[in-house]
Amino acid sequence: MFQRCSLLSSLGVLFALSVVACADTPENEDPSAGVSTGDEPVSEARVPEPPLPEGPIPIPIPKPRPELEPAVVSPGINVYYQGADIEEWQEIFERPGREVFDRRFEILKAIGVYPGMAVADVGAGTGYYTMLFARAVGRHGQVYAVDVAEGFVEDVARRAAEYHVDNVEAIVNDQKDTRLPEDSVDLVFMCDTYHHFEYPRSMLASIARALKEDGELVLIDFRRLQGVSSPWVMSHVRANQEEVTKEVEDAGFELAEELDLLRENYVLRFRKAPPANAGE
Repeated sequence: MFQRCSLLSSLGVLFALSVVACADTPENEDPSAGVSTGDEPVSEARVPEPPLPEGPIPIPIPKPRPELEPAVVSPGINVYYQGADIEEWQEIFERPGREVFDRRFEILKAIGVYPGMAVADVGAGTGYYTMLFARAVGRHGQVYAVDVAEGFVEDVARRAAEYHVDNVEAIVNDQKDTRLPEDSVDLVFMCDTYHHFEYPRSMLASIARALKEDGELVLIDFRRLQGVSSPWVMSHVRANQEEVTKEVEDAGFELAEELDLLRENYVLRFRKAPPANAGE
């Protein structure tokens, strides 16, 4: 009997509490309101928007990103130089009848290489111009032989030792960087090399960094003329002289002169353009 009364008493207390809870709930309000189910979005405090600036709104100009530069020639254009037979390429590059080899001494004299200069032979190949530069700049000068083919670079170093010249540094570069020290050279020389650049914009930027303030770039490449140039040149060389000139000028160089030396190739001398604030 006592247990039954205790149970009824407990039920009465619970009923009274339930009535009080219902009485505290406003009319027409869902009693479950305010109970999180975990599905509703979390509300955020509204942050006032900043006032618009007066006048025109400046548009940020993205900086150039060399890693996004598209290749302009197929990487296959250079692949056959990797692991190449050096003697075979010497027979190709240093053969009588090849204009830039036959006229090499005239070219050397015309571009002006003097004792004490620092010269970079970019696309040095078998190094026949590198050796000429090494003798011309003398023991107080410096020559960099730069090429993407490790075999060529190793052979140029061997050839320099054979010729008893100790002012040649051989550098294996990549398709976007010459890997030349900054502000290190007076002259960058390229002979039948530019059309092999997969990323010319990046390479020209690298050359500009390597040149000293008044440095020069001498560029020799094949004339690409419809109806005049050979089928091999038309299929192998991607740009003509005017297009190449514009690309180099767009990279921060000024065309100084065209040297009238060769028939199959043109010879252009560019100067590194002064900084925009040089006169301030």
